[in-house]
Amino acid sequence: MKPIALVLIALLAAWTLSSAPTGAKKKSVPTASAKAPAKNTSGKKTVGKQYTGKASNRKAPTSTKSSSRYARGRYTAPPRPRGQTEPTQDRYREIQQALQQKGYLQGEPTGRWDAGSMDALKRFQQDQNLNASGKLDSLSLIALGLGPQRNNNSAQARPQ
Repeated sequence: MKPIALVLIALLAAWTLSSAPTGAKKKSVPTASAKAPAKNTSGKKTVGKQYTGKASNRKAPTSTKSSSRYARGRYTAPPRPRGQTEPTQDRYREIQQALQQKGYLQGEPTGRWDAGSMDALKRFQQDQNLNASGKLDSLSLIALGLGPQRNNNSAQARPQ
């Protein structure tokens, strides 16, 4: 029995000496909670990085759909134009008709905002105690009766 014990002690000593490099720090062994590398069941030899138990800085590849601007949450809508856009010819015509009906504009509504239309609007704004700038603004349009139209059906009494 002594020869078997001697062989076992020699093997144990050789194993501990070969597993611990001299002068180098021993690396910590990953715990059971760390992720284990996937096993190769294909039988082919794999070449690659050994699992170290540390999280990688590299991101996993994504498909083209999930890498779009929408999916990453980085999409921003294109900027909208700031300020009021210029009214159409039909809207100018409506404003000119309202000024004509109130007696401030002479001639037929053309749909073009010219100096005569601006002067008529200035006179109207002055008479309404508004800022007489000759520019179209919300208060002037409301005073002309061309402001937002609201349906007050909710204010009417409902039959029960």
